[in-house]
Amino acid sequence: MRRFVIAAVIVVAVAAVAVVVASSLLPGGSGTTTGASSTPLPPVPASATIVAEARVMPGTRAVVAAAVPGTVSQVAVAEGDLVAAGSVIAQLDPTAAQADVAAAQAGLDAATERATQADAAASQASAEVDRASAAVRSARAIRDQLPKGAPGAQKRAANADIDGAEAALAAARAARSGAQAAAAAASADVARAAAVLDAATAAEAKLSITTPIAGTVADIAVETGDPVAAGSIVARIAGPGGWTFETTDLTQDEVAAIAVGSTATASVDGFAGTPIEGRVARIAAIGEDRQGDVYFTVVVEPTGAVPDGLRWNMVASVQISRAP
Repeated sequence: MRRFVIAAVIVVAVAAVAVVVASSLLPGGSGTTTGASSTPLPPVPASATIVAEARVMPGTRAVVAAAVPGTVSQVAVAEGDLVAAGSVIAQLDPTAAQADVAAAQAGLDAATERATQADAAASQASAEVDRASAAVRSARAIRDQLPKGAPGAQKRAANADIDGAEAALAAARAARSGAQAAAAAASADVARAAAVLDAATAAEAKLSITTPIAGTVADIAVETGDPVAAGSIVARIAGPGGWTFETTDLTQDEVAAIAVGSTATASVDGFAGTPIEGRVARIAAIGEDRQGDVYFTVVVEPTGAVPDGLRWNMVASVQISRAP
């Protein structure tokens, strides 16, 4: 559309030049009159508006993509369906993921059982230490209760009982340390197994492809049985935020001449004769390089009535008022 406007301007300019040349060749024209001053042409005023091509876009929208690779086992919606945020759009084949979850769950169950047994063994080892400590105290009490005149053999036997009880206590303490270490290792195994299960469960959850916003399903890009790669587009969702017009060919010089809030008028190709009043709502902060030229997206939001029947990606043009 801008090419047609530019072409029209060129035609007008060529016609003006032709008129000037013709007038210079006519009798009495500036080309044949001597001594008369020529009258300069008045400057052509700059247009008060900037014209740009645009596309009709939903005010809020989401491109739903697969998070992981897989094969589509189910498409849960159809084009035109209304969906809530979090609704499942498509499902990837969960067979392998479900097997991973089952294996991870079995690993966690086994690790938990081992941890339970290890904790029981550690508790039993602690009880053995308590019993061994009591035996040491008892042996010492027996020795201390011997009369001063007790035979030496009796005293030696009492000391031997103490030595045996203390040796048993040392062994019990060593066994307790080993049992406690085994219980700690078993607990760590449980934590690792739980992490494996969490990862497997999270991977399975990613097979359900959901929409982050509520809206209307504008496009379904896959069918049941299709293989998809991570990042592949599955659907496009048009949110409830109405329509906007996004420019596709505004250069940096043109963007410099407008501002957020500038008034605009949009015209959609399929709705000729139905201008839509609007305003500039956003100007992209970063331009897009296309074959050496830089273009900026400008979003125009309607301030007037919008005709029924607009569709995502319809071709339009916008006239934007220059900033004062």
